[in-house]
Amino acid sequence: QICGTIFGTDRHCLLTMLSILLVLGLVPSSQQSVIVYLAVNGSDAASGATPSTAVGTPHGARDRVRSLRLSRSPPLTPSSAPAEIRVLSGTYELNETLNLTAVDSNTAWIGPPRSPLAEAGDRVSGLPTFSGGAEVSWTTAAPQMFTATLTEAQHAAAVAAVGTVFPQLFVDAVRASIARAPVDADAYFTWETTRTNSSGGPLQFGYAPAEVTPSLWSDPSGSLADVTALVYDAPWSAMYRTISAVDPATSTVSMSPPPHAPLTNKSFVGVKRWAGLNVQSGPLALGSYRYHTTSRTLTYRGEHRPLSSVVPRLETVVRVCGGATGVHFEGVRVSHTATGPNPSTASYGPPLRAAAEVGPDASAVEFTGCAFTHTGANGLELFHNVSGVVVTGCVFADLGGRGFTTTLETTAVQQDAADLLITDSVFVECGKVFLDQPYCIFVDGQRNITVAHNDISKVPYSGIRVWGHFDSDSVAARTFDAGGPAVFTIHNNHVHDVGLGQLSDFGGIFVTTRPGKGGDCVAAYGRDTCNVLALLTNNVVHGVRHHDHGGAGIYTDESCGRANITSNLVFNNSGWGLHLHCGAWHAVLNNVFAGNAAVAASPLYSTSDYAIEPFCNFKFHPLSNQGSTILRNIFDQRVAPAAGVGRPVSIFNNNTLSNQGYGNTSNVLINSSLDLNVYSCTDASCNDDFPGEGAVGRSFAAWQAWGHVDVHSVIGSPGFAADTDALLRRRDFRVDPARSAAVRQIGFTPLDLETVGPRAGSLTLAVCANNGGDTGIWWQGCTVL
Repeated sequence: QICGTIFGTDRHCLLTMLSILLVLGLVPSSQQSVIVYLAVNGSDAASGATPSTAVGTPHGARDRVRSLRLSRSPPLTPSSAPAEIRVLSGTYELNETLNLTAVDSNTAWIGPPRSPLAEAGDRVSGLPTFSGGAEVSWTTAAPQMFTATLTEAQHAAAVAAVGTVFPQLFVDAVRASIARAPVDADAYFTWETTRTNSSGGPLQFGYAPAEVTPSLWSDPSGSLADVTALVYDAPWSAMYRTISAVDPATSTVSMSPPPHAPLTNKSFVGVKRWAGLNVQSGPLALGSYRYHTTSRTLTYRGEHRPLSSVVPRLETVVRVCGGATGVHFEGVRVSHTATGPNPSTASYGPPLRAAAEVGPDASAVEFTGCAFTHTGANGLELFHNVSGVVVTGCVFADLGGRGFTTTLETTAVQQDAADLLITDSVFVECGKVFLDQPYCIFVDGQRNITVAHNDISKVPYSGIRVWGHFDSDSVAARTFDAGGPAVFTIHNNHVHDVGLGQLSDFGGIFVTTRPGKGGDCVAAYGRDTCNVLALLTNNVVHGVRHHDHGGAGIYTDESCGRANITSNLVFNNSGWGLHLHCGAWHAVLNNVFAGNAAVAASPLYSTSDYAIEPFCNFKFHPLSNQGSTILRNIFDQRVAPAAGVGRPVSIFNNNTLSNQGYGNTSNVLINSSLDLNVYSCTDASCNDDFPGEGAVGRSFAAWQAWGHVDVHSVIGSPGFAADTDALLRRRDFRVDPARSAAVRQIGFTPLDLETVGPRAGSLTLAVCANNGGDTGIWWQGCTVL
């Protein structure tokens, strides 16, 4: 009771009580503790013993704990003397990364106790903040126009960025927009066929003269050196390159620095988009800025002089590494970081840096009630030899790259992260800068990796990506096959409003495999190497929007094998509800797929949209897609308003004659089982996409007879609420077997949707509204406070 009412938290209570007992001489030295206060108005020369004698910087607090441990007689070790650094409110601007190593183990960095019911409007912004940026001072240049000069450190961080020469700018807690052409953030120019098609030369592309006037983008000296091209060169990525030259005679843009491979996927018409960023002339939209490198001058247009403006100078604010263990952050925010250097000569790819990093060599690191905001690259990243990381009740918002990520490997060396838990957290607005397959959560590793009870939204690509590769005869695979634990468990997550119409070919939850650089795992390494060993259960995925193709609710790609997809709700996505790409030994059990393929645009490599698409376009390994079970699922593809979403579509892509179906050229499903499913279509003629069977393909009865599949499946009601409003507006896709004889016949188990998303007791930095009950709106997501 004393701990709960006076000291605020159990950790505060225990350490304070230990300190009191230590003063009284009642605690042996083996159980001594260290407490240090940190305040923005403190001094690193102070003792740190009380709030009035607090140290003034995070580095000073770290060093004070080190010195206090060593000053005891005999000297204390981190294991014998737990330490707490009590971080008082305010913003701490760091000049260099705070590195915590083995000597800083068993230390907690704790923000002030915060009531879940208090300060509802500024719970995140009110957290003590470790900032990688610095304030800038503005001079009024003209009405609504303001200028500022960057420091050398801020300029250096800007020009080291991912193919750009402009910094990130955050004005009044909002990421400002860089000046662009076209001015409209949703508009783009079209790039034509590349002029240089040999690797090693400058990357060049043609532009339509009627669209573009690059000569109007130059600075007063006529230079285009500060202008960056944002080029979408593949369905799943875009890159940044500074413009080195423009030739009006040939309508050609050259980008630097070389070398660079030619632009890819030119056959994808929707890919061929580009825009000019940091244009040096022309109008500035309200809330946007431009940067001139020679003078280090920012120019910003706003309705009033900014109250607070931050430009990052650090790529990483906090790093836990070098054998550190037992480091805990609670109620602290990490914010305002630079984008970091080019990740590769290709000028696009996953960012190399994060605002907070764990590893290499760290264990038992926890983040509770923390926030990662306004980053140039990733929010929180794990490197090699890391285990026991727990992220609970955190907010990841406005991120240049990924929110939480393990290091992406492009070699046969597997990421060795283990025992990870990411839970009860909110991820919103990831991928604001890096557009090469941006995700809010990316996990790779060896064992016991769990992503649960999170809310994920507003990212240009996937909400969650799982990347694993295990041999079929490995202990992990044999354990998984025997019903034991998965390596990756993805459960009770709410993934919604992702893709945003920007990129293509991805899933709300995206499961992939590839140990190296091969384009497809089975083709490059053989089927037995490509097992992901993932369990996806009780997730809700909706609102996936692709640019022009392939935005699936759940997507298993690159021939990955052994994914268990059970009891998920997947509805109202622009592509398929489920896309199994060439994989083997998947289990798809007891899921609800409703109103998917709701956007009329078809995948460019298929003939239609489908409720579920087992698809394989690799003729050289037809045996890779076999051994899967699709059992006791509900597929509702009725047209609005009956289902509220969707349109008449095919059930399957079974175009096996072109070797693009779930089979091979002999028109035989390979060791796969489809049965006891309920199909709800516009009428009794549910069909697949078998060629030569008329405009709508093969009837359901013919499909059953052809492949001896779905023998016990039925066409019938999905068991949703009868009123249209429940599906159209309230998104109530709860299944009640009492409403449907078909559902009762297949033995479908209703989904437990009550606990999907962050749980209220674990998250105080946001509020969520997902459970609408019998009258309210379901799946509204979370609002960061």
